[in-house]
Amino acid sequence: THAVANGMFIPQKRGRIVNIIAQVARGFPGMVHTGAARAGVENLTKTLAIEWAQFGVRVNAVAPGVILTSGTKQYPPQLLEAAVQHTPLHRLGSAEEVSHLIVYLASTYADFVTGQTFYIDGGASLYGCRRIGIMGAPGANPSSNFQTWLQTQGAIATRFHTTAAAPTLRREELETFDLVVVDWLQRTY
Repeated sequence: THAVANGMFIPQKRGRIVNIIAQVARGFPGMVHTGAARAGVENLTKTLAIEWAQFGVRVNAVAPGVILTSGTKQYPPQLLEAAVQHTPLHRLGSAEEVSHLIVYLASTYADFVTGQTFYIDGGASLYGCRRIGIMGAPGANPSSNFQTWLQTQGAIATRFHTTAAAPTLRREELETFDLVVVDWLQRTY
C-alpha cells in the first residue's frame, strides 16, 4: 500500500485503496491472531484515510460476512445453515455483491467516502447473537481455506491498485474490474 501510494497515487494526486478485512468489531473467537491483524488493517485504513486525504487518496475497507463461493462448499452444511439463520436477510452473500461494493469504492462515485469500513453481511453484524462467520462456531478450528484466503488476500492488490489508479474508469472498465474482483473472491474466499 505504501509503495503504491508513494509511487503512483500521491504524485498523481488521486488513488483508491480498498482493504478486504474480516469482521472483527465483535471479536474473532478462535482466531485471535487474525482478529488482531484485521483490526490493525482497519485502523490502518482509518489512519491512512486521514493522512492521505490531502493527496486525493481515498482509503476504505470492506468486511464481508459469509459469502457463498466455491470455498464455502468445503464447510459443513450445518455451518452454512447457522450463518443463514443468524443473518436478518436469511441468506448468504454472493461474490458479485461484494465485488459491486469494492468497484463502487474504487470509482469516482465514492469521491466523498474515505476512512470507512463497510460490513456486507446481510445485517448479520447487527444481530445480538454471537457471530457465526467463515470460521464456524465459536471455538472451532480455522479451516485451511480461510488460512489460504488470508495468505492470498493481497493477490489482487497489484491489479486493483493499477486499475484504481486510473484518473477515471469508463463503465466497461468498471464492469471488467468487477468481474476480476468476482473471480478473485470466488477463488480465494
